[in-house]
Amino acid sequence: LWKLPGDPKKFYFNPDEITAFCFEGDCQQTLSHGTYRVDDEGLVRSLSYRCQHAGDSPRVILALLYLPPSLSTRFLSLYSVYPISRSTYYGVDSGTLGLKLSLFFDLIMATCLPEDKFVSSHLAANKSDRNLDVLKQSRKKIWERFHLCKCRAYCLPLTDYEYLGDLQHSSNLLPKREVIVNLQNSVLSRISAMVLSDTQDYSTALLKTSVAININYPHMKKDILTVLESLCVRSIPHCARALMLTAEYLAIRARGKGGLRSGPAANPAFTHIFESMKKHFAGIPNGSKDTIPRSVTVEAAARVDLFGGWLDTPPITLSANPSAVVNMAILVDGKKPIACHVRHVPDAGITIRCGDTTVLLSCSQDIYESYNKPRNPGALVCACLICVCVPSGPEDNLLETLQNRFGTTGLEIECTSCLPHGSGLGTSSTLAAAIIQALGLASGFHYSEKSICHAVLMVEQLLTTGGGWQDQVGCLYPGIKKGLTQIFQTLIESFFNKTDDCVDVEKIDIKEEFEKEINSRMVLVYTGKTRLAKNLLQEVVRGWFSGGPIREVIASLESNVVQFVDSIKEGTMPCELIELYYNAKKTLATGCEPEIVTCLISQLKRESLIETAWLAGAGGGGFLYVWLKDGISVDQVRTFISRCGTAEMTVHTVTVDNSPITVALK
Repeated sequence: LWKLPGDPKKFYFNPDEITAFCFEGDCQQTLSHGTYRVDDEGLVRSLSYRCQHAGDSPRVILALLYLPPSLSTRFLSLYSVYPISRSTYYGVDSGTLGLKLSLFFDLIMATCLPEDKFVSSHLAANKSDRNLDVLKQSRKKIWERFHLCKCRAYCLPLTDYEYLGDLQHSSNLLPKREVIVNLQNSVLSRISAMVLSDTQDYSTALLKTSVAININYPHMKKDILTVLESLCVRSIPHCARALMLTAEYLAIRARGKGGLRSGPAANPAFTHIFESMKKHFAGIPNGSKDTIPRSVTVEAAARVDLFGGWLDTPPITLSANPSAVVNMAILVDGKKPIACHVRHVPDAGITIRCGDTTVLLSCSQDIYESYNKPRNPGALVCACLICVCVPSGPEDNLLETLQNRFGTTGLEIECTSCLPHGSGLGTSSTLAAAIIQALGLASGFHYSEKSICHAVLMVEQLLTTGGGWQDQVGCLYPGIKKGLTQIFQTLIESFFNKTDDCVDVEKIDIKEEFEKEINSRMVLVYTGKTRLAKNLLQEVVRGWFSGGPIREVIASLESNVVQFVDSIKEGTMPCELIELYYNAKKTLATGCEPEIVTCLISQLKRESLIETAWLAGAGGGGFLYVWLKDGISVDQVRTFISRCGTAEMTVHTVTVDNSPITVALK
């Protein structure tokens, strides 16, 4: 706890520097704290921790930093960088092992030390992870992004500084039983952690679990599951809400051991049930057998969601009528942005290369340990391998499987994408489609577009990320098209009969003049904002289960799909329906439009540069689709963005792709 004077002066923050707050302490305080060492200009040059300070008035570290917006965005984008992702709930929820990093000794130190010294530093070792190999990998990634940044120490004139945690700071002390009895007739919306001494570990988990599921305290007598079960026999909306609440209860009952699903998917008590359900998942059916090439390259287009997004997402797609989405295959800056290369190599096993990351799978068990942990490097490839039955099970001999399927015991799978993580252009689904197509061709089979579309749905379920079918439809089929699912009964039959007839695609033919207009008037703006919405898909599905306004929004999309398609056929981009679609997105996923994007859209409209704009995919960041006013060029938008946008914003051209998948065999 620290205090400032009654009337502190305003602070000025340099928009290009990190500001690290500190105070002038005494030599005794440095024995239990960290300190900044600064130069004559006030820039941080090194840190020390729990050591005797030689000079007067040491700069004692306060747990407060200011990162300007540009550096905050750069810092937050680390959540998707492995192995740093292991230090976030996003990574841990995906099944990866945790990683302990210090904001000060693993970030601030990157601004004032050369790479070799920073990566190998043992300063304040207890504040960082004990896995030195992973820690060094993480520090290299951090140093690459922050070593050119400056960090300035700002000394605050504190009037008081002390730790909370001693008994004198506790105004009320009661025995555990008395506390629980006093709470029995209260409604608790939140159980807060208490401020305690930093020398001991405490947890509120036991109290939270006890209150939630009535393990030890007979004062809370509601049988939650009995009430929920009674609701399930009522009308469909009641049943959907009851199922949602049941899933929430089961997640609590799993005590944090569940997976990304809305119930405890990773809990051992449910293993038998889930394994039984997996028997109904169909691997992708083989097509006609051809000769086996030594090298396969598959390049794929990105997709623009024009109308109807979320109508493709199970279970919403099972009840929507029609369950249809309109989208478009595109080149970005004249190129296909996504590719998969599969080639024979002399090294035994499967080598996965994704950017700077290389993963070696030497046995079948390696594949089965990673396929359902989406933050693990190579997890998507592992899920695709299982989908094409390479291998059929964790006990299979991987080298024999590779020899039988691909004619080699060594296979390299390289995935490339020029799109940033969380772009909103369907990158992961498109990449999955490219991987499956490449694996099929590399083993002598050619899979149909429908088979791949069905297989990607399976891959995303195996991966535990979930998802709909519109991304793979967008990248597999040419130009502008409408994808739609069959009625519910047909979907169920195709699932259990292991067919791939669940999604139909209708190509929307447009005139050459309108295609040229799209190529000149549609623009992509990368917002520089990384999408951070955790479990966005699950939140939307839960909201749909709960009924109410979300059902009405879905109905508004259903009722306007046909009108949207008719406008496209007539050669008109229906901007008013796009606005309706974007408003629906923002209603379904609250907070999916960051403030920086809201301001950008307003500025572009105020300058009369655009007619409409909408964030790609689920929103939250990534790319912004822009439809220019007639007569406005891409260069005019690029000039405006460079002048009024942030440094991370970039402008890219769009070209309708009428051959979205290209294949090269050697």
